[in-house]
Amino acid sequence: MSLFNTTASLRHTSVLPVGTDKASAVKQLLQDHQFFVQCGPHSVDCVRVDADDEARLGELALKESESGEHPLPDTVSSAIHAALSGTPSEAKFEVYRVTDVVHTLPAGLWDSRVVSTYEMTDTPAGVYVRVRSPMSIVMDTVWAISEPHDETGQLELIEEIVIYCSRLLIGTVKGLCDGGWQQIHAKMTARLEQDKEAKA
Repeated sequence: MSLFNTTASLRHTSVLPVGTDKASAVKQLLQDHQFFVQCGPHSVDCVRVDADDEARLGELALKESESGEHPLPDTVSSAIHAALSGTPSEAKFEVYRVTDVVHTLPAGLWDSRVVSTYEMTDTPAGVYVRVRSPMSIVMDTVWAISEPHDETGQLELIEEIVIYCSRLLIGTVKGLCDGGWQQIHAKMTARLEQDKEAKA
């Protein structure tokens, strides 16, 4: 890693409603990729990239993992390999071009419209998301639904982020992550509540 670059880790969790089914939560909240992106507080547009771009970014992710620059979990690497080779797999690998409108960025850092790519790979417990943003910012996030963690039997939504970027930008990027996670989790929880009410 360059002397001018650094990493930071963040972890956010939310308790899910009583009676939430884990398999349903994984599919509804984390593996419905369009819904997942729409939960972002700044997202205004989401389009899946074409097959050539998807393959190019998949190959780049594998290359970066092999070099140690941006390591991938083995399950994610396997899913990307399967997608690139056309091998049938339950784990989807899909890439989206996402536009966010962020009015709180420092003047001159970015335009208020920020276009990023989201490389999304399904995992048994959720989804692995690699976000590539302007100025060489990369964010890897493991999203998962936990097993019940106490006597209440309630599941947890877990978000674990690793940020790779310039030392000059790390504070801004961390601030955006810390400032928006509660809204994202709230939208996801609301979907579970609505589904529960619809079935009542």
